[in-house]
Amino acid sequence: MLHPSQCSPGSVLLVARRHVPRMADLTDDEAHDFQAVLRVLEPGLERAYGAPLVNLAYQRNWAYRARNPDPPLENGRPNPHVHWHVTPRYPSPLEVAGMTFRDPTFGEPFEWRDVPVPPGVRRAILERLREVLGVHTVSQ
Repeated sequence: MLHPSQCSPGSVLLVARRHVPRMADLTDDEAHDFQAVLRVLEPGLERAYGAPLVNLAYQRNWAYRARNPDPPLENGRPNPHVHWHVTPRYPSPLEVAGMTFRDPTFGEPFEWRDVPVPPGVRRAILERLREVLGVHTVSQ
């Protein structure tokens, strides 16, 4: 699924289909499927816009925060859901559909920023990912 924040063009969320609180709870088949998707996704994201590297982040922190946990608490307890942030990184400014993107922390851990991206630019990113990944439908 295309990440809601496209501060780095092509960022996606790789989300478990069923509710699973941690990677260790995936079935063997689900873990295999996850790895198979990454084997296609990572080089595809590198090809899409020439990213020399792709970051993978598995962070369950928000499910445990005191205010506004995400996802919401279930029966008063944290309710994390397995998902990975898959983020292509770019050392130089990148233009997509007339919008210029910059990665001020290239070479360091990625820092998410609130960068409003117009629908037309999101569509262009989605179309490019479909093209390089050979996918006919991708969720926004």
